[in-house]
Amino acid sequence: MNQFTELIRQISCFTLLMLLFQTCNEDRTKEFGLAGGTKGRWEWVSTTTPTHTYTPQSVGYTKQLQLSSDLQGAYIAYYRNDTLQYRFEESSKDTLHTFVDITRNTVTIKYKGAGFIKYSSINLQGAVFSMTVSEPLNPYSILADTIHSVYKSTNKDLYPY
Repeated sequence: MNQFTELIRQISCFTLLMLLFQTCNEDRTKEFGLAGGTKGRWEWVSTTTPTHTYTPQSVGYTKQLQLSSDLQGAYIAYYRNDTLQYRFEESSKDTLHTFVDITRNTVTIKYKGAGFIKYSSINLQGAVFSMTVSEPLNPYSILADTIHSVYKSTNKDLYPY
């Protein structure tokens, strides 16, 4: 009987979550990119720290992000000059691994081995999307969340994936 009760509880929670997302302001979730808008390739524009701002021109290299999924699940991959530096899979086995704050336009996701990464300020500028991404935070804290990188969407192929 406990398994049946647990199944009913899980179905109820899923139904409530679906209703919650359906009642959200659809224009706002599209503007923020909650409907899969972050998936794809992203080219680095700048990184801001408490004391400095870095750009590809100031450091002499490029960086890219790829947000995608494969047989291992959803992941984020970091590239420097088209060479894979890091790849982290979403920690989807955790009960709480994705936190959405529509009032602040942020999504925070837990990744295996990296901690939490916060996505914010997803905007459409002409035909190009841009977004702000935190550095991996393990553990997450608001005080530690001080380094943010801006990326713009791109069609450029990223290697080796």
